[in-house]
Amino acid sequence: MNKHFYLLILGILLNFNWITAQTVTVSNNTLGQPAVYTFTYTTSQAIGTGTSTPNVFYLSMPSGYPAISPLVSGGSNLNPYVTFKVNGVAYPCTTSFGSGVGGSWASGIQLSTGGANPGISIPAGAEIQITVSGLITNPSSYGTYNFTWRTSQANGATVQNFSSPLNFSLAAAPTVTVNNNTLGQPSAYTFTYTTSQAIGTGTSVPNVFYLWLPSGYPSISPVVSGGSNLNSYVTFKVNGTAYPCSASFGSGVGGSWASGIQLSTGGANPGISIPAGAQVQIIVSGLITNPSSYGTYNFMWRIAQSNGASVQDYNVPLSFSSTLSTGETNKAKEQIKVYPNPSADYIQLSGISANEVYEIYNLAGQRISSGRISSNEKINIEKLVKGSYIIQVGFKTFNFIKK
Repeated sequence: MNKHFYLLILGILLNFNWITAQTVTVSNNTLGQPAVYTFTYTTSQAIGTGTSTPNVFYLSMPSGYPAISPLVSGGSNLNPYVTFKVNGVAYPCTTSFGSGVGGSWASGIQLSTGGANPGISIPAGAEIQITVSGLITNPSSYGTYNFTWRTSQANGATVQNFSSPLNFSLAAAPTVTVNNNTLGQPSAYTFTYTTSQAIGTGTSVPNVFYLWLPSGYPSISPVVSGGSNLNSYVTFKVNGTAYPCSASFGSGVGGSWASGIQLSTGGANPGISIPAGAQVQIIVSGLITNPSSYGTYNFMWRIAQSNGASVQDYNVPLSFSSTLSTGETNKAKEQIKVYPNPSADYIQLSGISANEVYEIYNLAGQRISSGRISSNEKINIEKLVKGSYIIQVGFKTFNFIKK
């Protein structure tokens, strides 16, 4: 047996394969908003001009997405909306694809070299990237949407299928921040979260913020009856706009007590209606005093129905450490960066000291992993499920997305 045979056997045993995973990414994950979508895949054989596979991209939109708009007849006319790259080199739609076939319609996009002049020939093993801008609007509900596309022959017969899920539960992760980390001192606490559905007035979910203080915290003081009476202590914002507690929440329910705070639109006049995908910020000042001991405290809150049944739970750790003063903490947090973000395989932290302890939490507050890391070392996240996570270094927290 000659060396070529051995190389063939070795290639089979090691399964040498240039094919990389197909992906779909989005530039903006705000529900109901237009966004730029990027699709990538690797060709398994030669496609395009001069082959039996003229359809190099045939996309079917997932169920639950708004109709594509505008409708464009012919792939060659998609130049304003589609950037097509092969191995990193951009090719114009006007000369790559035909005018008599493909284009965009309510539920799909097709790029075909049929009738193109001069067209484009794509070899096997090529990396394809299609960036679609101005055609696709994000869905109006959170969830996982499965994108499917294919390469195919002129008669539509499939040559290669591609499928990639896109998770719209990767809205901004909930956070808790504190403006003063001195033990035993009063502090302003800021809570943020993204709504997974419409809540508040006119919905079955009047409880827009129901907080339990972690064990080890002093009692909340003063005690205030009714969410509408929390104006002096709570700033409530939706997508950056402040709404007064006096008009947003009811006087007969909620308020503050020793171990919690509740904001409910039940009985409010006029109340507040909050759409799905809204960024909510609650700033609590003059009610919460920091704990007297260093450590990590787990904050839990929920949005809930009028009977208290949970609709969505939020769980975020907050750490108090003797390492840095408040000013030093803010300076350090500005210097520390998580990159690349989003990422599929690893993340790194810049601007940290040697052998810092880190912990990774999911959005349910469960610790996923922990360890020690120095600046610019890699943390492997390949085994994490796609979505949003929180990485905590000391008492500083940062969000990242596993794609």
